[in-house]
Amino acid sequence: MNLVCNGLNTGYRRHAELLKDVDINFHSGVLYALMGENGAGKSCLLKTVAGLLKPLAGEVHLQHSTDAAADTSTLLASPRRQRPMRERARWQGYLEQQARPFWSLPVRDIVALGADARRDWSPEEAENAIELVLRQCQCQSIAERPVLELSAGEQQRVLLARVLAAKPRVLLVDEPTAGLDPRHQQSVMQLLKTQAEQGALVIAVMHDIALARQFCDQVVLLGREPSAHVFSVGKPDQVLQPETLYKVFGIRG
Repeated sequence: MNLVCNGLNTGYRRHAELLKDVDINFHSGVLYALMGENGAGKSCLLKTVAGLLKPLAGEVHLQHSTDAAADTSTLLASPRRQRPMRERARWQGYLEQQARPFWSLPVRDIVALGADARRDWSPEEAENAIELVLRQCQCQSIAERPVLELSAGEQQRVLLARVLAAKPRVLLVDEPTAGLDPRHQQSVMQLLKTQAEQGALVIAVMHDIALARQFCDQVVLLGREPSAHVFSVGKPDQVLQPETLYKVFGIRG
């Protein structure tokens, strides 16, 4: 299962297009870091791929096979058509930037909401999935606590567990390590890498260059000059070179 962006222009309709002419094929089994300066269009692109924003031009397709002879694809998004979110929920998970819960439910109940997307599961399958992600996200010890009594970093782990509870084949996460201490940053990135190694397609909006180098398979780097665009795509050691970082961020690193 791959996600294919063809000639994608995206942005918020009240403003000019943020990102133009995006042609990318995101492959299953790969952890992608989506990087760039603030305002380069990272979250906007992720929301468009997730179906939360309509493209201003171009299309997003779901490719069901890597065999060209047997390939079938589904149109997910275009300026005139969007696949229903209920249909997407069976195979896609999305964690928004700086997500926060609003109701003080126990952590276990928050995580269980993610498993509700899998109407094809038995109660036993759902419970097993919930217990697995509680363990994976290091939330077992806080499973019965009201979520609003937790720190922002703990809440971030709980909300990631909720997304993972449905076992999505496409995982889209916006700054998943924001607010986490170094140990839990490493833990979350390792968890995302494991999801990719098990066959999921994972796209993570990131700012931490060191974490991207350590954990990610591919980097999609967005530039802003003369207008927002895909500046470079490739392995971290190819893309995150000093001269490239200087051109995009104005830093040496």
